[in-house]
Amino acid sequence: MQENDLTSFKESIKKWIERFSAEKEEEKNSKLKKKMEEDEMRLKKSKEESEKHQEELKDVQLSKEERKKRNELLARYAYEENLDENGDLVFGDDKETQKDPATGIEMNTNALRVKMKEQADREKSKVAHEKKVAKDKEQRAKELEKKEKEKKRTQKKEKQRL
Repeated sequence: MQENDLTSFKESIKKWIERFSAEKEEEKNSKLKKKMEEDEMRLKKSKEESEKHQEELKDVQLSKEERKKRNELLARYAYEENLDENGDLVFGDDKETQKDPATGIEMNTNALRVKMKEQADREKSKVAHEKKVAKDKEQRAKELEKKEKEKKRTQKKEKQRL
Protein backbone atom coordinates (compact mmCIF):
# COMPACT_ATOMS: atom_id res chain seq x y z
CA MET A 1 0.00 0.00 0.00
CA GLN A 2 2.86 2.39 0.77
CA GLU A 3 4.50 1.80 -2.61
CA ASN A 4 1.29 2.84 -4.39
CA ASP A 5 1.12 6.01 -2.32
CA LEU A 6 4.76 6.77 -3.09
CA THR A 7 4.39 6.11 -6.81
CA SER A 8 1.34 8.35 -7.03
CA PHE A 9 3.25 10.99 -5.08
CA LYS A 10 6.24 10.60 -7.46
CA GLU A 11 3.95 10.90 -10.47
CA SER A 12 2.29 14.05 -9.13
CA ILE A 13 5.71 15.60 -8.46
CA LYS A 14 6.92 14.65 -11.97
CA LYS A 15 3.81 16.20 -13.52
CA TRP A 16 4.29 19.36 -11.50
CA ILE A 17 7.96 19.58 -12.54
CA GLU A 18 7.07 19.01 -16.21
CA ARG A 19 4.42 21.74 -16.08
CA PHE A 20 6.83 24.09 -14.35
CA SER A 21 9.59 23.43 -16.92
CA ALA A 22 7.14 23.83 -19.78
CA GLU A 23 5.98 27.17 -18.39
CA LYS A 24 9.57 28.34 -17.99
CA GLU A 25 10.40 27.26 -21.54
CA GLU A 26 7.34 29.07 -22.91
CA GLU A 27 8.32 32.18 -20.99
CA LYS A 28 11.86 32.04 -22.40
CA ASN A 29 10.53 31.49 -25.92
CA SER A 30 8.14 34.43 -25.63
CA LYS A 31 10.95 36.68 -24.37
CA LEU A 32 13.18 35.54 -27.22
CA LYS A 33 10.44 36.17 -29.78
CA LYS A 34 9.83 39.62 -28.31
CA LYS A 35 13.51 40.44 -28.51
CA MET A 36 13.72 39.23 -32.13
CA GLU A 37 10.70 41.36 -33.06
CA GLU A 38 12.29 44.41 -31.39
CA ASP A 39 15.53 43.79 -33.29
CA GLU A 40 13.64 43.46 -36.57
CA MET A 41 11.81 46.72 -35.84
CA ARG A 42 15.13 48.46 -35.11
CA LEU A 43 16.57 47.11 -38.35
CA LYS A 44 13.53 48.31 -40.32
CA LYS A 45 13.73 51.71 -38.64
CA SER A 46 17.41 52.12 -39.50
CA LYS A 47 16.73 51.09 -43.12
CA GLU A 48 13.87 53.59 -43.34
CA GLU A 49 16.07 56.34 -41.92
CA SER A 50 18.83 55.61 -44.41
CA GLU A 51 16.34 55.52 -47.29
CA LYS A 52 14.82 58.79 -46.10
CA HIS A 53 18.28 60.36 -45.98
CA GLN A 54 19.03 59.15 -49.51
CA GLU A 55 15.69 60.50 -50.76
CA GLU A 56 16.38 63.88 -49.14
CA LEU A 57 19.65 64.09 -51.01
CA LYS A 58 17.97 63.19 -54.32
CA ASP A 59 14.90 65.41 -53.95
CA VAL A 60 16.77 68.71 -53.95
CA GLN A 61 15.32 70.90 -56.70
CA LEU A 62 16.95 74.07 -57.90
CA SER A 63 14.85 77.16 -58.46
CA LYS A 64 14.86 78.85 -61.89
CA GLU A 65 17.24 81.56 -60.69
CA GLU A 66 19.68 79.06 -59.15
CA ARG A 67 19.60 76.94 -62.30
CA LYS A 68 20.23 80.05 -64.43
CA LYS A 69 23.22 81.06 -62.27
CA ARG A 70 24.61 77.56 -62.39
CA ASN A 71 24.28 77.45 -66.18
CA GLU A 72 26.02 80.82 -66.48
CA LEU A 73 28.91 79.57 -64.31
CA LEU A 74 29.15 76.40 -66.35
CA ALA A 75 29.17 78.39 -69.59
CA ARG A 76 31.76 80.85 -68.26
CA TYR A 77 34.21 78.20 -67.10
CA ALA A 78 33.56 75.92 -70.09
CA TYR A 79 32.75 72.64 -68.41
CA GLU A 80 31.77 69.79 -70.60
CA GLU A 81 28.13 69.29 -69.96
CA ASN A 82 27.42 65.75 -68.93
CA LEU A 83 24.00 66.17 -67.41
CA ASP A 84 21.83 63.52 -65.80
CA GLU A 85 18.02 63.30 -65.93
CA ASN A 86 17.66 66.12 -63.35
CA GLY A 87 19.94 68.44 -65.25
CA ASP A 88 22.77 68.04 -62.74
CA LEU A 89 26.36 67.98 -63.89
CA VAL A 90 27.99 64.51 -63.89
CA PHE A 91 31.77 64.22 -63.63
CA GLY A 92 32.13 60.64 -64.92
CA ASP A 93 30.64 57.52 -63.38
CA ASP A 94 31.71 58.20 -59.81
CA LYS A 95 28.91 56.79 -57.68
CA GLU A 96 30.83 57.47 -54.47
CA THR A 97 29.99 61.17 -54.45
CA GLN A 98 26.78 63.15 -54.21
CA LYS A 99 26.07 66.84 -54.30
CA ASP A 100 25.53 68.65 -51.05
CA PRO A 101 22.02 70.17 -51.30
CA ALA A 102 23.07 73.42 -49.65
CA THR A 103 26.17 74.23 -51.67
CA GLY A 104 25.93 72.11 -54.78
CA ILE A 105 29.45 70.84 -54.11
CA GLU A 106 30.12 67.16 -54.31
CA MET A 107 30.55 65.35 -51.02
CA ASN A 108 31.93 61.89 -50.32
CA THR A 109 29.44 59.44 -48.84
CA ASN A 110 31.74 56.41 -48.58
CA ALA A 111 31.99 56.46 -44.79
CA LEU A 112 28.24 56.85 -44.38
CA ARG A 113 27.47 54.00 -46.77
CA VAL A 114 30.01 51.67 -45.16
CA LYS A 115 28.76 52.50 -41.67
CA MET A 116 25.14 51.85 -42.65
CA LYS A 117 26.06 48.59 -44.39
CA GLU A 118 28.03 47.36 -41.38
CA GLN A 119 25.18 48.25 -39.04
CA ALA A 120 22.69 46.40 -41.23
CA ASP A 121 25.01 43.38 -41.40
CA ARG A 122 25.39 43.38 -37.58
CA GLU A 123 21.62 43.53 -37.10
CA LYS A 124 21.12 40.77 -39.65
CA SER A 125 23.69 38.47 -38.03
CA LYS A 126 22.27 39.21 -34.58
CA VAL A 127 18.79 38.15 -35.67
CA ALA A 128 20.19 35.04 -37.36
CA HIS A 129 22.12 34.11 -34.22
CA GLU A 130 19.03 34.50 -32.03
CA LYS A 131 17.02 32.32 -34.40
CA LYS A 132 19.75 29.67 -34.24
CA VAL A 133 19.82 29.79 -30.43
CA ALA A 134 16.04 29.38 -30.30
CA LYS A 135 16.19 26.44 -32.70
CA ASP A 136 18.93 24.79 -30.63
CA LYS A 137 16.88 25.23 -27.45
CA GLU A 138 13.86 23.62 -29.07
CA GLN A 139 16.02 20.74 -30.28
CA ARG A 140 17.44 20.21 -26.78
CA ALA A 141 13.93 20.26 -25.30
CA LYS A 142 12.79 17.63 -27.80
CA GLU A 143 15.76 15.42 -26.96
CA LEU A 144 15.02 15.72 -23.24
CA GLU A 145 11.39 14.77 -23.84
CA LYS A 146 12.51 11.78 -25.85
CA LYS A 147 14.84 10.66 -23.05
CA GLU A 148 12.07 11.08 -20.47
CA LYS A 149 9.69 8.96 -22.54
CA GLU A 150 12.30 6.27 -22.95
CA LYS A 151 12.99 6.35 -19.24
CA LYS A 152 9.28 5.97 -18.45
CA ARG A 153 9.02 3.04 -20.86
CA THR A 154 11.91 1.23 -19.24
CA GLN A 155 10.46 1.87 -15.79
CA LYS A 156 7.13 0.40 -16.88
CA LYS A 157 8.85 -2.64 -18.36
CA GLU A 158 10.78 -3.20 -15.14
CA LYS A 159 7.61 -2.90 -13.07
CA GLN A 160 5.90 -5.44 -15.29
CA ARG A 161 8.84 -7.77 -15.01
CA LEU A 162 8.69 -7.65 -11.22
